[in-house]
Amino acid sequence: MRTWLSILLLTVSCYPVWPRTANEWKSRIIYQLLTDRFASSQSSGCSDLHSYCGGTFKAIISRLDYIQGLGVNAIWISPIPVNTPNGYHGYWAKDITAVNPQFGTEDELKSLVSECHKRDIWVMLDVLKCVDWLICLIWTNQIHLLIVP
Repeated sequence: MRTWLSILLLTVSCYPVWPRTANEWKSRIIYQLLTDRFASSQSSGCSDLHSYCGGTFKAIISRLDYIQGLGVNAIWISPIPVNTPNGYHGYWAKDITAVNPQFGTEDELKSLVSECHKRDIWVMLDVLKCVDWLICLIWTNQIHLLIVP
């Protein structure tokens, strides 16, 4: 599992090879969703918006008819790696080699993609370029953004 995810993330981030062209993507109606917030598998709702609320890949699958009914033909889901505590949004990556168990398993992610493709819905994964924000800022020469006049 870790090998598959590592290869996927390295391929996407280092060698941008897209199965579709930019013009093909421009023709799609993209629905961006935050996996944890879009469709909760918990019936009680979310009592703490600073933490996970129970959204999963399986729950997204259960709402694909709704998404398709909106006229959407592509979804953009939040980053999938394991996150630090309360990283429900996916942007506090802790382990980029593993799928966040709060969202589901690797097989459930594959099922989501498969179910989307059956409906001609394309799937875009949000990818993190950097895990440690300070190293990322230095590496990308963006440290000046932290200076407030």
